[in-house]
Amino acid sequence: MTIIHPFDNFLFELFPKADKARKDIQILTQEIELYYSWGDIKPVVTFTDQLVTIQIDHDLIENQSKDFQKVIALCEKGKYNEAKPILLRLIKTNHTISEYHRVLGQILSEQGDHQEAINSLIDALKWNPKNEPALIMMGNIFFRNLKDSETAITYFKEVVARNPQNALAYNNIGSALLQMGKVEESIEYLESAWVIDKTFPNTTYGLAYAYDILGSNRPAFEWATQCLKQSAGKHKQLYALSLDIVSKILKAITAKSDGSNIFEEFKDYLQRRTGLEIKDTEDNTISTTAKLEIGEYYNRIIPKFCEVI
Repeated sequence: MTIIHPFDNFLFELFPKADKARKDIQILTQEIELYYSWGDIKPVVTFTDQLVTIQIDHDLIENQSKDFQKVIALCEKGKYNEAKPILLRLIKTNHTISEYHRVLGQILSEQGDHQEAINSLIDALKWNPKNEPALIMMGNIFFRNLKDSETAITYFKEVVARNPQNALAYNNIGSALLQMGKVEESIEYLESAWVIDKTFPNTTYGLAYAYDILGSNRPAFEWATQCLKQSAGKHKQLYALSLDIVSKILKAITAKSDGSNIFEEFKDYLQRRTGLEIKDTEDNTISTTAKLEIGEYYNRIIPKFCEVI
């Protein structure tokens, strides 16, 4: 088995003892060897300017796919207490599988043990530094549970560095920046997420919310209505939040204008198109706010209005 890590600052995040020793390569090598050793079998660690290669001279052939799929199925049903002992057994048999540690991290996080979840996810990343779901989950734990947006962004940006087409990572960076009050910067990331995936309602709501904070009514309204379309019947909370933004903007617009300017523009347009003079009269007997009567034979168009209280 060969494991390859980029030789960069993030490697020292995974192996912090070497980082504390001022990025000492010898200590880093010892830390890597200690972690990847299995009994008497020690890995061969080699460094280049850009990569760290770890070669492990053993091959476990045992097929654990069936049990792991059972774990996944139990997790999807929320049966974490049943899934956990099966997964721990799999890890004990073969601890080199990154996804085992990633799923264990998910289980621990769902059970509220966020620190142990982080430890499991670090294990997942040590075995596969390109495990994007593990990086996303690490970021989510710091963002949602530990309220540490800066650390969360560090992990989300690792995903973007490895996969510039990961819309979820861009979306999550934007969300974290919003929480930090960096609204304009958040919009850049959220718009990047939307370019990659135009179907994700969290992104369109994030953009609506960001523009609403800035007081930019038109883009806020457009993104909120887009989110309403995407979340209708699927995401009740997002739908309600987007509806609040739409309602807020409409109330602000109507508070500034009684609509007379719109009417005058429309009246002028009709007069120019028809060549007829238009007269408007107030009529409190009609049941609607306004009514348009067209009398072709009498050469007149008369809008009637009901007084609005």
